[in-house]
Amino acid sequence: MLIMLAVTAVPFAITIGLAFTNYDLVRSNSWKFIGLQNFDRMIHDPQIPTVIFNTAYLVIGSTVLDTVFGLALAVLLDARIRAIGIIRSLFMLPIMTAPIVVALTWRAMFNNDAGWINYFLKLAHLPQPLWLGDPHLAMPAVLISDMWTGIPFQAILLLAGLVGVSQRA
Repeated sequence: MLIMLAVTAVPFAITIGLAFTNYDLVRSNSWKFIGLQNFDRMIHDPQIPTVIFNTAYLVIGSTVLDTVFGLALAVLLDARIRAIGIIRSLFMLPIMTAPIVVALTWRAMFNNDAGWINYFLKLAHLPQPLWLGDPHLAMPAVLISDMWTGIPFQAILLLAGLVGVSQRA
């Protein structure tokens, strides 16, 4: 319990405390209490609506898509076929991959000059967009890369429920 408090509650409390200061990582020696000025500046920042929209887009999009595709994958993995254990293990590999490796891999795949996605689009004589450079495509690209680990995670949770239901039925 103490370890949980040390790694969750203490950093949370420090973050809340720092929200009321002018703390700067570059000038860490010159910080002081400024009250609600940070919150006032945030409320009046013209980028806040965009930030809120992007956050909602990613949260709602990943939740819905991960759940829908995760359920479809869970139903497929609930099949009674030979070697299903090996197949289930292979589908769960994305969860075991470190997030930084996933991010770098997807960034390389979305690369407009040397990425695999644009390479195959070029072979099919289709346009090769700037995936991460176009404001209209960057968020869907981030959502796709997020789904790489989100779908298998949802599939594990939903498969556990399906297995439990099928055993009781």
